[in-house]
Order: sequence, then structure tokens, then C-alpha cells
Amino acid sequence: MSGGASGEAAIAVYLALAEGDGEGAVSIAEAHWDDLSRERSTVLRLVAESVPAGLIDGREHWQDVLYRAPFRLPAGPAGRGDSAVRQRLVDLTRRSRQARLGGDIALALETAFEARDAFREAARRGEAPTDAAHLMIEWAMAFVVGGPMPRTGWDTQPEEQLEETYSWAVSSGDHVSASRAAAELAWLHAFAGRAATTQRWTRRASVMWHANTGSPLGASPAYIALSLRRSDGLDFRGAIEALAVLAGDHVPDHRILVATATAMYGVHLNDGVVQETRRELMRTIEAAPEGLLAAPLNQGAIAYAESYRLLLGGDPMAALRLLDKGPGTRLPLYAEARRASAALQRGDLSQAETAAMTALEEGGAMPRFMIEAWAALAAVQLRAGAHDTAREMFGRAVDLSDRERLPVALALTSSDDHARLSALLRDGHERPSLVALRERRMRRPERVDATDALTPQEQRVVRTIAEGLSVPEAATRLNVSVNTVKTQLRAVYRKLGATRREEMLGTARTRGIL
Repeated sequence: MSGGASGEAAIAVYLALAEGDGEGAVSIAEAHWDDLSRERSTVLRLVAESVPAGLIDGREHWQDVLYRAPFRLPAGPAGRGDSAVRQRLVDLTRRSRQARLGGDIALALETAFEARDAFREAARRGEAPTDAAHLMIEWAMAFVVGGPMPRTGWDTQPEEQLEETYSWAVSSGDHVSASRAAAELAWLHAFAGRAATTQRWTRRASVMWHANTGSPLGASPAYIALSLRRSDGLDFRGAIEALAVLAGDHVPDHRILVATATAMYGVHLNDGVVQETRRELMRTIEAAPEGLLAAPLNQGAIAYAESYRLLLGGDPMAALRLLDKGPGTRLPLYAEARRASAALQRGDLSQAETAAMTALEEGGAMPRFMIEAWAALAAVQLRAGAHDTAREMFGRAVDLSDRERLPVALALTSSDDHARLSALLRDGHERPSLVALRERRMRRPERVDATDALTPQEQRVVRTIAEGLSVPEAATRLNVSVNTVKTQLRAVYRKLGATRREEMLGTARTRGIL
């Protein structure tokens, strides 16, 4: 067996350990014993120290491994680079981290860019410190939490920095930083809905994590990625269990992500779980430093979970208000796709179509939100009677969902819309995503059209005001008090999402109320 082949065996051992398969790890190690013992003895020691004692008791060769000298990480290349360069990188990194945790995201990004540029210039001169990976992680975190600022872009910038960090960490023997970078990449790709890429980075994170004998650093994002993939497959209880192991986790950048993800999964379980996960989210928000709450990543995570809960609870207007908080909300693509789902739920087909098209135009590299947008567009066309176009658009959503194993992304259309759209695709071939949704019977945001949302009294007030009557005149016509008319009008404005009389009347006309 060559070094490359023994490396493959080592990876297989690491993955078996990561999955809790001690017996499998022992079996693989013994099948490649001579080569691993000669070339990768640390792998054998890791197995001996990790598996239950009963699996290796009485086996002399394993006992010999167990009582050898303790395992030590390789020190990496001897050179540490120019000391002045290193000190500058340390100072810039410290400033970036302090700014990030303090809520000054613009400063965090600016200093992270400055540090990264200085590092790359030093690397070109051969003066970059070999132990810089732990600093590079901090620059990447500024890009991750910073959102779409002028010099960054969600689709590429954080991934680029994390991949650079991973490569540098591996080459210098810094398995801790390599594990953290790979785990961050795993959850970023999981959030985007890229199944194969998520799996690849999860495997790399696992290998690096075990190579460092289980450092806790990097565990949070890896478990977030695992929970997302379980949720994508509609295993919501399993998704919550994947995050439960992170209770008390000390990595501040992930506390809010964990709480929001848990709350989002909980809405599909019983009422007790719904209430407890939301209480935990509120406790996390209250206890979080103001700077972390101000970070676009965390603002968006909260909006992502809360808008989902509101749609399932039948309150699309509240979801839209949450999504319209203004600049700083994380992920424009996510916001537009979710805005399309909310507009569709309240019956505003024009807004739903516009938001979905914007989502598709802004970032086609994120399957999770493309699926949601295509499904919303399909429902718009279905309700407009354009069945052929609806079939084509829903087909695109389902094909992408099947490819990325993301049936959950198809679950933001109403039960009625979903059933009718699914019927359009019946061609004798079962679609895995549709089968999964049919078997799971998960909660969906049901339609709340404006005519259904307004009470009969509110509809009468709208029609009276539309005749040009003032509030007192409308009260006289309807034989109610002025305060009653004002109260009903406030409810109408809220339900129709309007702030001015002309806007309210225009929306009422498009909904068929007038």
C-alpha cells in the first residue's frame, strides 16, 4: 500500500470513529495494520484510545499501541515568518475580533481585509508566518457574520477565505484551525442547500477533528451542518438532537444560530417543543451581547426562524414586516424568497411574483432559496390559470430539490397549492422529494387571502370609505361610533399592509374587496 492508499484507510478509520462505529474502525485498522503501523501509527493510537476497551482487550498488538509514547501533533514547518509581519497580523486580527464582537461590523470587515491583504503580500515574499491559520479563521468569521457589505458577497467571499485558511492550516499541521475552517464551510454550504459540497466539507472537518483527538473548537458549525441536513430530509426531531449536544457551547458566533435553528425545527413537533424552543431562543437573544445581535448574520438568522414560524401560524403580514426591517438583514436572496412565500400566503400574487423573480436573479448559487422561489412562482401561475407554465416552474423546483435532497424547501406553499402542483407532474415517475413530503405530512403555511382576513364589518368600512366618505360620515352611514370605524380601519391597514388611504384602497381593489 502506498502512502496515498494508507491515507485513504486512515480517512476511513476517522470517519468510522466520527460515526461512533468503534468496531468498524478496529476492523479497518486491522485490515491495513502493517501499512498503518509503518506510515500512520498515530491513527492506530487514536483508535486504541477512542473505542470501548472490550473491542481490543486481549489483543497484544493493540495493547502495544496503547502504551507507546503519547501522541503529539506535528509542529509544522520550522519557519515562523517575519516577526514584524506577524505582529502586524496579530494586531489587525485583534482589532477585527473586538470590533466584530462589539457590533462594529464595518470596522471588523475593514481590518480583516487589511490583515488578509497583508498576509497575501507577505506570502508572495516568502515571509508569511506558518502559524497564521488561527488568525485567518478570525478574518473569515468577520466575512461570515458581516453580510453583503460593499467588499463582500455571501456566495463567494466567506468560502474563499475559509478555503484559503483550510489549505494553509493543513499545510502547516494546524489541525485545529483546519477542522474549524472545514466545519464553517460545511454549515455555510448546508445553509445554501448544496448537498454534495456539504458532505465533502463535513468529511474533511471530521478527519481534521479526529486528527486533533477531538478538539471542541469547530464542533458547533459541524453540528449545525448536520442538523440542517437532517431538517432538509424532514427529520426535525433528529435535527434538534444534533444541536442538543452543543448546550453550553462557548463559541459566541454560533449561539444564536443554534437557538434559531432549534426554534425553526420545533414548529413541526408538538406544542410543548414549540413553546420550549421559542423560549430558549428568547433567552439566548436576551443574554447575547448587543454586538452579536447587531451582526447581520444573527439578525438574518432570527428573521429566518421567526418568519418561518409566523407563516406556519397564518400571519404573513407579520412575517413581511419582519423581512422589511431594512438594511442589515442577512441574505438578500433569502429575504426575497421568503418574502415571495409570505406574499403568496396572503394572496398578493403580484408581490409574490416580483419577490420570487428577484430572488432568482440575485443569486442562483443557493439551491435552498431557488427552490422556494420556483415553487412560489409556480403557485402564482397556477392561481392565474397558466397550468403549463406552473408545471414547468414546479418541475424545476422539484428537480433541484431531488438533486440536493431538499424536500423541506418545497414546504412553503399551501397544502392546496402543493397538491394541485404535484398533480401536474404526475407522469408515472415518483419524485423522491414529493414522496418524502407525502409521507411526512408536515405543517404548511395555509392560504390567508385578504378577503378571508377582513371581517364582514371591516369590508363594509372599506367599501364605505371607497365612496369618498370621511370617517365621521362612514360612522353615520354604518350606524356605529367614530371610534369603531377608526379601530376597524386600523385593522384593515394592518391586514392589507398599507400605510395610506390611497394605498389601502388600491390594495383592496387588487384583492377583489372593492
